[in-house]
Amino acid sequence: MPAHSEILKSYGLPDQETFEIRTERPDFEGLEGLWMVVVSTRSAGARVMFHEDAKRFADAVRIVDPTLADQLDEGVERAKRYARNKD
Repeated sequence: MPAHSEILKSYGLPDQETFEIRTERPDFEGLEGLWMVVVSTRSAGARVMFHEDAKRFADAVRIVDPTLADQLDEGVERAKRYARNKD
């Protein structure tokens, strides 16, 4: 089983306890209507992911950090719901 730090590193994140998971719509041309999952840390800034990437990350980290995986799953569901609503 991969270590917690190895999984986080593979997604460009440091091995630390505090992550902020949020959804946001990118301001880039051609991505209108899409919502991204943003994983932020104090020391490493933010990592922006399409919901498919965030779901893979949640699946990979679930065995070593179920709380983080649940937070990612919630972010993925919000991104999908917002994209469907196209506000």
